[in-house]
Amino acid sequence: GYEFIYYSNSKFAKDALNYLINDRGLTEQDIYKWRIGICKNGDYYNRIIIPSFNSSGNCNYFVARGVYSDTKYTYLYPKIEKSQIIFNELNIDWNKPIFLTEGCFDAIKIGKNVIPLIGKTIPIDAEFYSKLIEKLIMYQPVIYLCFDTDIVAGQPINRSIEIAKLLMSYSLSE
Repeated sequence: GYEFIYYSNSKFAKDALNYLINDRGLTEQDIYKWRIGICKNGDYYNRIIIPSFNSSGNCNYFVARGVYSDTKYTYLYPKIEKSQIIFNELNIDWNKPIFLTEGCFDAIKIGKNVIPLIGKTIPIDAEFYSKLIEKLIMYQPVIYLCFDTDIVAGQPINRSIEIAKLLMSYSLSE
């Protein structure tokens, strides 16, 4: 059971709000805009839930984030083919510049017209043409890449370069 975070008086809801506001720097407006909730039971019990909505307004995906330091697996995701999801497509204006980020918290901080990839690259599956790539090709928006630099084997790796090359292979600007 998903429950909007402000509708719960549980200890976990209070801990989750503390984490979102004090550790992640989110505002009450961010929490409402992104409809952030908590899970009260099941596989995602005691996790923050950040839902995604398709262009019709239906929930099509979510990110389940642990709050406590002893939580096994910080992030859990539904078992859905990510290449067919555009996270929070409901809020995207394809005729304006698009910001791409790695995760939800980066997207929330950027604010408008942002798509978190929920990973380090655009998911491309051998069977499926990425729904995100299809939309980017169709609308040809200006694309801004907003990715952290990772350290791999002691060397900095900027995922933006890899994603820029992928986008350019589809004749998309970045």
